[in-house]
Amino acid sequence: MISKVVQILLFAFVALTSCELLMGPQTKPVYVESTRLSSLALPQAFSVTYDPAVPPEAITAIDKAFELWNLEITTILPIEVTVNWFPLNLGVLSSESTYLNVNFANAPKKNVLYPKSLAKQYAGTDPTPGVPDFILNFNSDANWYYGLDGQLPSFQYDLVTVALHEIIHGLGLTGGASVTNNLGILLDGGYPRIYSLFIVNDYGQKILDFSDNTTALANQLRGPSALLYFAGKNLVSKGLGPARLFTPLTFRASSSYSHFNELSFPPGDPNSLFTPSLNGGEAIHDVGDLVRGALIDIGWGFSLNNTTQDPVLSTECRACCASQILPGLEQCTVCCRCGQIASCERRPDEAFCTCVDQ
Repeated sequence: MISKVVQILLFAFVALTSCELLMGPQTKPVYVESTRLSSLALPQAFSVTYDPAVPPEAITAIDKAFELWNLEITTILPIEVTVNWFPLNLGVLSSESTYLNVNFANAPKKNVLYPKSLAKQYAGTDPTPGVPDFILNFNSDANWYYGLDGQLPSFQYDLVTVALHEIIHGLGLTGGASVTNNLGILLDGGYPRIYSLFIVNDYGQKILDFSDNTTALANQLRGPSALLYFAGKNLVSKGLGPARLFTPLTFRASSSYSHFNELSFPPGDPNSLFTPSLNGGEAIHDVGDLVRGALIDIGWGFSLNNTTQDPVLSTECRACCASQILPGLEQCTVCCRCGQIASCERRPDEAFCTCVDQ
């Protein structure tokens, strides 16, 4: 179930919410390999603290997930993550809790909640020191596959995949919706999340146009008329149209609204990492272009797609851009031109520099 802790720290609003990844059935093994390649050491985007209970073989697998994400994302400040290992509810593989901030220094949008992992990149400092950016909890009772090759049997669950999935939530793709007493709720302390700004229904209506704490909003979040999509322009530009969200007939706390639809992105689909359950034997080691697009929509910067560009040059450019990130700049210092492939620039409405095609 979704848990919420809300408090006021000076002028920073903090909300802690949870998402879960569920165990799916045992199926024929499926493996989607990472499309990211790197031959250059990049600045580390994550600072991870492991609870002593996490076994060494699990740390190796979870570290692999962070390494894969490090090829995707550029940061000013390291993202601080705490990893725990204890029994979770039956049928739950993992859960993730995200701290959120609003109206922090250099916030691109006022009165909108951002994940702390992203808010600190805009602010250039930690808006709420003393707590991690997000927390990952893994079920110590699950039958885990600790290998890094994605070649697991159908009766095990791939830990690299599960960690990759939960990190998506920590970076900000989480909706925090709930339905209680037939009333739909999206706001935390009166504030929407950046994620919700990009959600529309099948008529093109924005989800935030529906009043909070109403039956009308509940009917958008669950039931036969609940057809919601992430429709950010960067996601849509990937060529697959808006991404259908998971909105089953009965609202499922910690799963509904905060994932892509399972039927739209079945096991083996390149964009199936962000669905609400993982099957036994299923390994998805690529973030997927739709998740990449959605994260750019909410404000993250990314390297070039190494499947279509020279991986050495694009990662070199990204490392150079990372060294030039400064919040609040109108233009980037052009610190490098990677052959004829990319330049270090700042796109409109983004807080920092990234590599872009020439």
